[in-house]
Parts: sequence; C-alpha cells; structure tokens
Amino acid sequence: MKEECILKLDNMYEKRLERRRGVQQTMERTFKRNVEKEILKQDLAVLTSGIASRSGVFVWCIHNYNERKVNHIAITSAGKNEMFMESPAFETPSGYRLCARLYLGGYSLGKFMSNISVTIQILPGEGQRYESLKWPFAEKINFTIYDPRGESDHIFESLEPSHRNITFQKPRVDDMTGMVKLNLPAGIPLFECYSNFEWSHLKEDKLIIIVTVGDAKSPLIVTENMRSRTVEKGLTEGDKIGATKKIPAQPPKTSTSSKVRKKNNDSCTVI
Repeated sequence: MKEECILKLDNMYEKRLERRRGVQQTMERTFKRNVEKEILKQDLAVLTSGIASRSGVFVWCIHNYNERKVNHIAITSAGKNEMFMESPAFETPSGYRLCARLYLGGYSLGKFMSNISVTIQILPGEGQRYESLKWPFAEKINFTIYDPRGESDHIFESLEPSHRNITFQKPRVDDMTGMVKLNLPAGIPLFECYSNFEWSHLKEDKLIIIVTVGDAKSPLIVTENMRSRTVEKGLTEGDKIGATKKIPAQPPKTSTSSKVRKKNNDSCTVI
C-alpha cells in the first residue's frame, strides 16, 4: 500500500514537471517571436528613416555575446579606450533623440568590478518639434536585461537625469565650425555583474536589453518580480574615481547616486 502511494506521488510529480516544461517552452517560443518581431520592425524603420523607434522604446539584441565580451575585455584591459557597442538612434514621442551604448568590458568602476556598463547620449534632432523641446532633458531612462525564460525575472535599472549634467543639455553649435557638438554620454558603470545574469538571462548566446524613456512601456516587459535599482544621477564617461564636485560649465567629474534593489516588489535595500 505504501509503495503504491509513493508510486502515485512520483507519477503526479512527473506529470507536474512535464506540464511546467511545456508551459516554459511555450513562453520561450512566444518570447522569441515577439522579440524578433520588434527587432524586424526597428530594422525596417532604420532603413527607411534612420530612426529605429519613435515610441521611446528600443529593443537591443546582442548577438554572439560571449565572443564580443572577450574582445571588449581584452581591448579595455590593454589600456586602450573602453570598447563599446552603439545602438541606432531612437526618439521619444515628444521628439528627443537618443542612442545607447553598451560596454561589455565595463567602463569606469565597471572595468574593475566585472560589470557591464550602459550609457545614454542625447543626439541633435531636426525640425520645429525639436526646436520647441524643453531643456535640459529630464525624462527617466530605464535599462532592462530581459529574461528570455519567460519567468519575468527582468533586471531593471533606471537613470534619473541631473539638470546640472551637461549630458542632458541641448547639444550646442560650435562657434568656430558651425557644427553641432555631441554631448558626452552619461550612464551607469555598475549596471550588472556578469555572475548575476549570464547563467540565466542569455539564450542562444544572445543578450536582450530594452531601453525605455519616460512613461514609455515595452509590451515585452511584465513588471512582476523585476529586480530593480534607481540611479539618481548618471556618470559621464569622463568621470574620475574620488572626485565629487560638479561644475555645470564642463563635464561633471562624478555625481552622488543611490541604488535601491527591490525583489518581488515587497522590500528594498539601499546599497
């Protein structure tokens, strides 16, 4: 009798696992289709207009992640400039134009702490809508490492622009050349440690990063169970370790930031 009960329990457990595996595979297939659809839409937009998206959402698929990471780390460790990947330009619904950069070998503190780093850069726009924008740029920028397993365990970090940081001012025209000068990028050196996402958030050697600006929302992201942090003021690429003073007339050396990690939306710890 006891053996029959154990056998029944084993069978029930196996069936439950099988159902769970089936659901998991269905969710992964759905994820893949949705991501491919978004990326195809962006690629077509870049070909026709040069702008990947005008919704404030950019889905970035990093192919051959491990090979690219090795190359980035090798170049960065050799003492040369930090190697980065740059996204196509994308816009917010209000008309701000941006592009993102990803440093698989890290920059600033990220180089020494096994972190990938991300930055954002404000690009000059065109037309009446661009000229009527309010400055400095003040919309929150969200970076999300997408969970391809369908478990919604996305890793999320937001960047709150500082009005004193020249990165978020309107790009200026050079008096000598008449050309628009690009602002320095600003971002998050310690976006995420390799060990926190490589084992779980890579699928077929691909890393998916979703950038959203302001109130824009990606249909690919479900906020349940997201691991999130907030950085109040971004660091520019020219940041120096230990410097604390910010001078509006030139690239700030560093900025005060606070990070909050939330798990399951029920507790947070300042780190």
